[in-house]
Formats: sequence, structure tokens, C-alpha cells
Amino acid sequence: MILTCSLTAISSAEAAKTAREEARNILEGYLYKLSSLLDPHTDRRALIDFSTEDERDAMSKLVATTFDWLSDHAETASEKELRAKRLAIE
Repeated sequence: MILTCSLTAISSAEAAKTAREEARNILEGYLYKLSSLLDPHTDRRALIDFSTEDERDAMSKLVATTFDWLSDHAETASEKELRAKRLAIE
């Protein structure tokens, strides 16, 4: 019984760690994708062509701010916090 409880606890902890790492990777990947799309020299021009300079500046600042936050909190942020940051950018 104790072994089963320990294995369940370990499994639960591993699942939570995996989910948090996945949320972090998704946020980081999304930030890199947005950075790429905001690059004026990109081949994928939809964002550049259909947004104003003010919109792109605001998005660039948000991406930079979120990258800074991620660099400070990547190891300590919860899955919920990481997902909330992604939703805030969308």
C-alpha cells in the first residue's frame, strides 16, 4: 500500500513537472515565433503588411517584456502562470 502511494505521488509529481515544462516551451516558442513575424525582413509578411507601426511596436514591447519575465521566472513559474502569460500575449 505504501509503495503504491509513493508510486502514485511520484507519477503525479512527474506529470505536473512535464506539464509545467510543456507550458514553458509553448510560451518560449510562441515568443520566438512572434519575434520572427515582427522582423521587417521576414518572408512571412502578413503581420507586417496588415498591422500599423504602433501595433508592431506595442507587440514588440510585450514580447520583450515577456522574454524578460521568462528569463527571471522560467524555473519557478507555475504551469498556470506560464499559460496565463501566453494567453496575455494572444
